[in-house]
Amino acid sequence: KLNEGSKFFFYLFGFMEKDYPGLIVVSLIVSLFLWNPVWLSAMQTEDTYVGAQACKPCHQKEYEKWEESGHARILHKATDAETINIPYPSGYGRQNVSYIIGGYKWKALFLDRNGYLITSTEEGDGKNQFNLRSRQWVDYLPGQKVFYDCGRCHTTGFSAEGHQNGLEGIIGRWKFEGVQCEACHGPGKKHVLSSLKTDIRKDDNICIPCHSRKPLNIIPLNGVFLEQYTETNQLLSSGMSGFSCTSCHNPHSRSEESVVQSCEECHI
Repeated sequence: KLNEGSKFFFYLFGFMEKDYPGLIVVSLIVSLFLWNPVWLSAMQTEDTYVGAQACKPCHQKEYEKWEESGHARILHKATDAETINIPYPSGYGRQNVSYIIGGYKWKALFLDRNGYLITSTEEGDGKNQFNLRSRQWVDYLPGQKVFYDCGRCHTTGFSAEGHQNGLEGIIGRWKFEGVQCEACHGPGKKHVLSSLKTDIRKDDNICIPCHSRKPLNIIPLNGVFLEQYTETNQLLSSGMSGFSCTSCHNPHSRSEESVVQSCEECHI
């Protein structure tokens, strides 16, 4: 049975068979190519995201680097295989945790089955954040009722409307967990079908929304320490303000391997 892609190409080239027999071979090759379910799914769905798996066949190197990065691991369903070695807060487990935030190399936080941040355990308030390096439980907003409203920077295909999977504690919905290819490059359906660079977004400023705090011309401090997510503030306040993040960093790689141009290469 022919799929929709096959029918299209047989129609397109079939009528020219008498004059150009070789073109029917082209139609067969392309039809077999479109039999791939990932590509066929992308073709049949209008204006949507296709997921990092659809990018992998043509961008294997970037995919493998991304897969090991914090971008890929910032948010997981509790049932995902990648979370198997992450401990749960006292009194919690896969059966009553919906999502795990982080768990890559710094810390892990947890959402309950209603989508709220877990801030209390069976031992009392707090002891709800697991620090990976020290292997210790610490307090994070202990005892408070906290909505999860971080989807804009933790997911792909985010919409501020509604609640993911109907979980009232989650603000917004998304297509895929984690910062996948399309979080930065935009919906990939057209690019998957055409392979044209014009059908994908490339924006050197795409890092700014999630790696900055307003106003951008001030570097905010928490006591004597830099606030989190102020990389853009720091860059714009430096002598390198004309640079973009990707001038020195490969955003596909894990942070410790992301530097593609060190300071010493220009300042030695």
